[in-house]
Amino acid sequence: MSTGHLTRIRVTAPTGLPHRIVRPATGATLVAVAVGLPWLVDGYTISLASNALILALLAASTHLVGIGGLPSFGQTAYLAAGGYTAALLAQAGTTGAVPHLAVGILAGVMLAVATAPVVLRVRNTPYLMVTFAVGQLAAIAAAKSTLLGGDEGLSLPPVTLPGLGQLRLDGHLYLYTLAVTGLLLLATGWIIRTQMGLRWRAIADHEPRLAALGHHTGRDLLTAHLLAAGIAGAAGALLADAHRYIGPADLGMDIASAALLACAVGRGRLAGAIAAAVGIVA
Repeated sequence: MSTGHLTRIRVTAPTGLPHRIVRPATGATLVAVAVGLPWLVDGYTISLASNALILALLAASTHLVGIGGLPSFGQTAYLAAGGYTAALLAQAGTTGAVPHLAVGILAGVMLAVATAPVVLRVRNTPYLMVTFAVGQLAAIAAAKSTLLGGDEGLSLPPVTLPGLGQLRLDGHLYLYTLAVTGLLLLATGWIIRTQMGLRWRAIADHEPRLAALGHHTGRDLLTAHLLAAGIAGAAGALLADAHRYIGPADLGMDIASAALLACAVGRGRLAGAIAAAVGIVA
């Protein structure tokens, strides 16, 4: 039998395989741990986890306008609008979680419509200072308003979900907060990857050049402003329902600072901002 020439065969593994396996596996593990948390830890830790989710949502709101070159220090104003509106609705007798979330988002967007003519006239550091003023004015208004409970804030009855009744246990409230936060964060991530999200990044890089190409930069930034306010309003509604209370202390500069810090640590990535927000609370 003739041996002929031996052929050397080089076998290489697909270079993209580890990422295709590791990333989904890591995501699935994190989701499993998050869902199973009420059965793994005590009530205090569950309360902290709910706070982390709400801060992550507020950080996502801050990130949404931040990628357009608008570093916001005032997303707590829209959180306040959503939270207080949900609380007033609950005190009026409507305890459904879905109506609370809907009016929270709507209240945040409506306040954003009112503040847009002022905050969108400036960019960069002036924008940061104007939004800081908006956030502080919202906190002062809440503390002075008798309708909103003044310094004592507003208490809420237990929130209800169709088919489940009242959510009295911390674990149930956490799972509801987790579900809503997860859906909103997924929606935010999708929006950022659209053509609109790409234009926001282009505006941050060089707004005059994009305007010269025929794009309506003001309209694009208004869209980001309204969407971010709606997300912050949802966070406010979740905050009020999870704590069964909302007050001026929930609107402090420390909350706005934590959301902005999370975005800075995230370095322009939504996932990074979310992870940083969770880490700040933890």
